Amino acid sequence: MDIGCGLGCFSIGLAKMVGEKGRVRSVDLQKGMLDRLMKRAEKANVADIIETHQCFVDKIGIEEKLDFALAFWMIHETPDALDFLKQIHSLLKPDGILFLSEPRMHTSKECFDKVIADAQKTGFQIIKRPGIIMSKTVVLSKKKIRSCDE
Repeated sequence: MDIGCGLGCFSIGLAKMVGEKGRVRSVDLQKGMLDRLMKRAEKANVADIIETHQCFVDKIGIEEKLDFALAFWMIHETPDALDFLKQIHSLLKPDGILFLSEPRMHTSKECFDKVIADAQKTGFQIIKRPGIIMSKTVVLSKKKIRSCDE
């Protein structure tokens, strides 16, 4: 899932990565962005791989379980980051990954650290902190809960 996909630069790239056997769910608040994304996806020959969904300000609104979610430069625009992270956590499969990146110019270190702390409260664990130009970035996975048999 590419949440806050805008014009779909990442959605198109993800669609090329997953190929014909995969699916990319592109989510945005604005129907106009989703329409423009699909025109771009048609030109890139990946329109059959991308499914669009118009979300709400406070609710993603999809049900299917996902392997991967990308939230690139958008969590600072959500009204409640903790609730947003809970929604993403509930959508990811048990071994799901969340790639989260925020712009350095809009997000202080303290704010990004709080987002990471909220993610950890939600049940995510940090697996990597890649360097991306002009960004604060973290890769998170759902924590594996050990069973009594392990």
